[in-house]
Amino acid sequence: MSIHFLLFFKMSLFSSYSSSLSSSLTVWTKGFVVAITALCLLSVIPRVYDFLSVAPSEVVPPLVRLWKIVTASYVEKNFILAMLDVLVVVVCATGIDPVWGGPKLVEMLLVVNAVSIASAVLVYIGIFAMTSDINVLFTPFCGFSSGIVCLAVAYKQCFSQASVSLFSLKINVQALPLLLVLLYTCLHIVGVFPLAAPLLSLFGFLWGWSYLRFFQVRNGIKGDDTDEFSFDVFFPSPLRPFIRFVAPKVYVILRLLRLCPSRNRSFSLAPGTQDSIPKCIHFNHTHAHTQPYSLKQCAIGCSQLVLKRVRRRSDG
Repeated sequence: MSIHFLLFFKMSLFSSYSSSLSSSLTVWTKGFVVAITALCLLSVIPRVYDFLSVAPSEVVPPLVRLWKIVTASYVEKNFILAMLDVLVVVVCATGIDPVWGGPKLVEMLLVVNAVSIASAVLVYIGIFAMTSDINVLFTPFCGFSSGIVCLAVAYKQCFSQASVSLFSLKINVQALPLLLVLLYTCLHIVGVFPLAAPLLSLFGFLWGWSYLRFFQVRNGIKGDDTDEFSFDVFFPSPLRPFIRFVAPKVYVILRLLRLCPSRNRSFSLAPGTQDSIPKCIHFNHTHAHTQPYSLKQCAIGCSQLVLKRVRRRSDG
């Protein structure tokens, strides 16, 4: 029953967009859909499932079967869920393709899914270190939940003001990623899904947002530094002040660990304001850069600015 509810939930989240979006898919998206469909069908065979799914012990020495980090996301034990995953990719791609292009969509899914699987492996290894349960290392897991949540994050970036209908409720698209993570978590608590499902959905959310925020390059621009795509907007309003307080500190730690690049905020100058800035400070289209002028030069520049304003007022 819970699985059927999840199926209906996923279809309700994304089907409302399909009528307004183009039904054509790019070659890249078609190829990706065919590939993941083939993997899902082949994973019904037990030996193929064992070959494609991943267990934590298989990606560390002495085995080191690193291909499983890539393939495990495209394997589902439940055939209906597997086909629904394909449907979600198709429906979302019809909206994201015109904005990004097929290669960027496939690139995002491949990167985020692989990093999410690797992160889940590290969590399982940590669980083994704390519990000494050897079964944790040898139990295979798989699933496309990271891809589902990652697509929800991408949809929010492309259509930030859109909403979806669930029963009689309208849900803003920015709430979808966190809502999906909570849904996978609840279904794990009631025994429908293994631990891998909520883990992968959480990492799909975190790494999906991080990839789009800091790393994806589109039209010569790296990342998305807009306030509309900040991390706190995915959370309910009461939690946003706390997220705004914590997020910068986490970002600083990640920068120190070299896991995130440094970001330069953009400065938009209003027309006619360039002359109001002291000459010791120069702005370009990407960031503010302070030249290594001496204190005397800065003082002279500021005094010249004051005199210029006084003259304008006296002339007026």
